[in-house]
Amino acid sequence: MREKILYQMGVDIDRSWSFANGDLKIVKYDNNIQQAVRNRLTCLLNALDIFYVEYGTLLFNYLGKKNNESTHEYIRIEIEKRLGFDPRFKHVECKVNNITQETVDVNLILTFLNGEIYEDNFVIGIGEMYG
Repeated sequence: MREKILYQMGVDIDRSWSFANGDLKIVKYDNNIQQAVRNRLTCLLNALDIFYVEYGTLLFNYLGKKNNESTHEYIRIEIEKRLGFDPRFKHVECKVNNITQETVDVNLILTFLNGEIYEDNFVIGIGEMYG
């Protein structure tokens, strides 16, 4: 059963764009899901609209806002909506843990099409959003 979820997690070029053995490094499985989520959450919404529909988020709009339930709810909705465009996920559940001037800290539970579940914590920083 574990092989199915590993396959669904995919393989991609490592976002560091570094080389190993004369070729670009790759990330796969759990690391690829982490990278795919981070890439989508740190990309400005529609910055890549030539290649992808509804790719990215508006998370940067929430950095520095009040760390309260209302802001957490807006961030939760934004993340669940945007990650919902990834065709590998049947369901996305987000819990916002904290917001600061420079970071958004969330817990994600991602359900793949076959029902397998992947859970991880992410801290998304302003430096990642503005390169």
